[in-house]
Amino acid sequence: MIQHIILLIINLVFLSNQNTHEKCWKINLDEDFVEIKDHKIYYEISGVGSPILLIHGGYLDNTMWDDQVEFLNKNGFMTIRFDDTGHGKSISGKEKVYSFEIIEAILNKCGIDKVGIIGLSWGTMMAVDYTLKYPEKVSKLILISPGLSGWEYFQDEKARKNFERRQIARKNNDKELFVEYFQKNWTDGPDYDSLRIDPEIRKRIGAIMRKNMENHWNEDWSNLEDPPAIEKIKELKPETLIITGKLDGKDIQMIGEKLDREIVNSKRIEIKNVAHTLNLEKPSKTNRIIRKFLKK
Repeated sequence: MIQHIILLIINLVFLSNQNTHEKCWKINLDEDFVEIKDHKIYYEISGVGSPILLIHGGYLDNTMWDDQVEFLNKNGFMTIRFDDTGHGKSISGKEKVYSFEIIEAILNKCGIDKVGIIGLSWGTMMAVDYTLKYPEKVSKLILISPGLSGWEYFQDEKARKNFERRQIARKNNDKELFVEYFQKNWTDGPDYDSLRIDPEIRKRIGAIMRKNMENHWNEDWSNLEDPPAIEKIKELKPETLIITGKLDGKDIQMIGEKLDREIVNSKRIEIKNVAHTLNLEKPSKTNRIIRKFLKK
């Protein structure tokens, strides 16, 4: 409580010097929900400065960005992060809701007119859909371990087998095995075993997944637009940074290459010795890359 009051005072002092009308993010709301259709979407805001929206990967939640949020807040950025439907603290309804509708609802509630967006995997697909829908509202894009709607998965044979085994685990209601095959693909990398990665990092990722499996086992995620983004990549206008891990699956590597080829104002960086969840494996390196790109 004391820490919150101190942060609130700092924010109010900072904002008293700003010549703009009051909006909700200016008082640094710790957490809240935005209601859209029959869904309640959980989101958090922290820090002051240029707004950055962070979108989590599939079967994970907003806590996967803890290291990035702390770093960005210390370096002059305000961060907004949320849980998609079927994830984290969000409460899913039954009505069809699009990813871009969720993002727009959060930004509107907070009075944010323009934002930089960082997404990982499923989060990049949400980010791209939103950017295609509202190009004037996105300043910069960072696509980490990118997925792509319309892509024909899996062209990586080992990744495909792990995915098929994961689907069998789902059919058998075996959540533990489901998490393990997910981690074989995305935490370890499909060509590597679990000994490759720091066991504490693997444990942390697994814990986030297990919590989501417990709370959202058979819930739907938000919807992506049709026609899929793969048909519209060249329409993306913001300056874009694509970050991939050297040990990630072939599909992600190919998607990264395709995005870099077709987005006019893009740059791609590959990080060695990491797989899909690279921001959790190498947080310091990821943070430095993000900061350099955002500060340009």
